[in-house]
Amino acid sequence: MDADGYPPIDGESIIAAATIALERGLIFLDDADAETRLVFDTLAGTVVATARLEQHSGSVRVDSVTMTNVPAFVAAAAQPVQVGGRELRVDVAFGGVFHAIIDTDAIGIPLDGSRMPELQRLGIDLLRALNAGGRFAHPVDSTLSRVAALTITSAPRDPEAHLRNVTVTPAGALDPSASVTGTSAAMAILDAMGLLPEHQDFIHEGMTGALLRGRVVRRTEVADRPAVVTEITGTAWITGEHTFVLEDEDPFREGFVL
Repeated sequence: MDADGYPPIDGESIIAAATIALERGLIFLDDADAETRLVFDTLAGTVVATARLEQHSGSVRVDSVTMTNVPAFVAAAAQPVQVGGRELRVDVAFGGVFHAIIDTDAIGIPLDGSRMPELQRLGIDLLRALNAGGRFAHPVDSTLSRVAALTITSAPRDPEAHLRNVTVTPAGALDPSASVTGTSAAMAILDAMGLLPEHQDFIHEGMTGALLRGRVVRRTEVADRPAVVTEITGTAWITGEHTFVLEDEDPFREGFVL
């Protein structure tokens, strides 16, 4: 889950879950394995996570995880949406969830930490207006509906990256990572525009400076729409562990709702 609820898929969580499962020995491996393949069942479809492994002092370390995503496709190009008395145009693409994508030049607000409250407000208003019509649903699975995030892009700061971005959810939560589903969606749009880098990785930079690396592995169709299957590579680190205790005498041991 995230601050906006339960998305049908979350790529960063898959990278993290694969890392935890392997580094904590929840899945047993042959010591000779240099990589291992895990299959995840999600509400958006089945995805494969391939972890690249290293040995450190006799323990397994996950160097990176490459997630082969569900097919990504463009749902609408230059979709007009009224926000705050002006018309903006966004591209909408599916990368596991629907992302609306817009550049900072179009909104007139730079992608800067000091401007996050403005970008957050814009994201809330734009997504509310965009979803009011209820026109966005996956052509094969209608339960995958609504635009789940606004991805705002700008020129990168890292010389290796192609774009820098931040993601805003309908509830106003900000995702400072490059976003796995947002990266797949952006790649589908760039591919449709003929702007996706040929024969090289597409590098997406988050607000934290962390990078995701994406590449197209094959082309397909989703209900007659051109689509791309992407591999997105990232790295996760375990930052802590927590133990939950259920005391028999605790009347609220299973939680409560106000």
